Formats: sequence, structure tokens, C-alpha cells
Amino acid sequence: MTNYGLVSGKCTQCTAKDANLMNCDNDVSVVSSCKKGYYLKDKACVKCIDNCDKCADDKTCTADMCMDGYTVNKDMTKCLKCATGCRKCATTCIKGCLECFATTTGSECKCSDKEEWSEKDMKCITKKEVDTTAKKVDPAPAAASTSGSLLKFTQFFLICLVLSLSYMI
Repeated sequence: MTNYGLVSGKCTQCTAKDANLMNCDNDVSVVSSCKKGYYLKDKACVKCIDNCDKCADDKTCTADMCMDGYTVNKDMTKCLKCATGCRKCATTCIKGCLECFATTTGSECKCSDKEEWSEKDMKCITKKEVDTTAKKVDPAPAAASTSGSLLKFTQFFLICLVLSLSYMI
């Protein structure tokens, strides 16, 4: 349960005002733990580095504690994106994938032919239907366009011819 703490043996709602509070213990006005992606500093919840679930400060991520779909770099200052469909990885390429998301299949963490990967949801979702019906093309506008162009060219040619003849006279 979030936003509750054990005070005098009773589960009591916390009064501490922190949007990222997980729990308070003994004193309902003091934060004792924070939600994923935050750490406790001076009785307040502070954001970890991007895509990190657990950290001890705002500059590094605890080893192997990046969010699903990410891995921590060597100096633990960044959580790097795993290959598409990969839940846990040692490196960012598909060969470094240690565990695929449940909705993917095979060693390369692929979606089925009827699905596509959703970066937002971090799972395979059904592909949207694509209208594959052939559209009929009306040849009349193309013909009208061609005949219109031919007419303009003929007019231009005749004007040039008349002007050149008028200079000869």
C-alpha cells in the first residue's frame, strides 16, 4: 500500500507532502521510502537519472536497476536502451539480450507477423488494419491535363510564329 505507514501498530495514512512518497514509518509527516525512480534524501524524494528504477543519488543508477528495456552503462551514469523487444540486456544490441518481454518470441525478441512493437507500451500490439484495396484512377483528368498542355503549347507556338513573321515583313 502506498502513502501509508505503521504508527503504533496501526496502518495510518501519511501526511507528508511529497508526490513521490511510497511510505512513512513511525512519523506520518516524514517520508521513509519513495516510489520507483526516486531516492530518499533529507526526508524528500529526489528523481534518479532517466530510466532508472533504484538509485542512491541523482547521478548514478544502482547496478542492474534500470527500468525494463534498459541497461546501465559501465560507470552507472546512464541507463541505455536495450534492443527492441528486449527486457533485460548486457549490451544494447540484440545479441546482448538476456531476456525478452513476454509478448515477443524467439531469440531476437520479435513480435508476431500480425503485431508491431510499441515503444510507448513496451510490448507487441496488434497492427492497425491497412486499406489494401486498389484505388481506381480516372484517366479523364490526365487526358484533359495533357490536352490542356498541348493547347497552351500550340498557342505559344502560333504567337511566336506570328511575331517572327511580323519582323520579316
